Amino acid sequence: MKSRTIPTGRGIIFISNDPSAEPFDPKSINPADAATYPSGWTTPGLTSKDNKLSLEKEGGETESYHAWELDAVDSEMASAAESFTIKTLEQNKSVWELLHAGGDWDDELKAYQYTDTHTVVRSVQVVFVAGNKRGGVYWNQVAMSEGDPMELGDGLVEQSLRGSILAPLEGKHRVVRFQVREYEKA
Repeated sequence: MKSRTIPTGRGIIFISNDPSAEPFDPKSINPADAATYPSGWTTPGLTSKDNKLSLEKEGGETESYHAWELDAVDSEMASAAESFTIKTLEQNKSVWELLHAGGDWDDELKAYQYTDTHTVVRSVQVVFVAGNKRGGVYWNQVAMSEGDPMELGDGLVEQSLRGSILAPLEGKHRVVRFQVREYEKA
């Protein structure tokens, strides 16, 4: 492998089935083959290629403190809130349980019904896929909920799944970033 860069042409998002799952090595993931998906994880299904995973950060600025005699004698970094938005294209129960946790599935109507909802905390891992390269990022604790309302544009219906990145569980890292590696067929 000549470089550790990776285009963002393709990828797949995994959401843990339990509140906290360990990160997995992305080297053998093939988005077109569910047999390569790690156990204990699910995907929100197809996601928008035009509106890929969108990361946001609020805060985290550094403030410098000055003395009378000298500038910038000390500094402090403000806390930051990080989040992301996924535009999922799937219209199904598993997606709605993340968007609107606390609702009920009506098997006769094949419909998800909700009035009041709450967030669901899960681990999330994104795998970047470009030819023979794999990379990615993992978040230990993410509060999942609905973002913006459903979008009805010229293409497919998009639902906004928002993830607010929380402090990690004790002894865990908040974020794990995977160095780009070569794809290895499982």
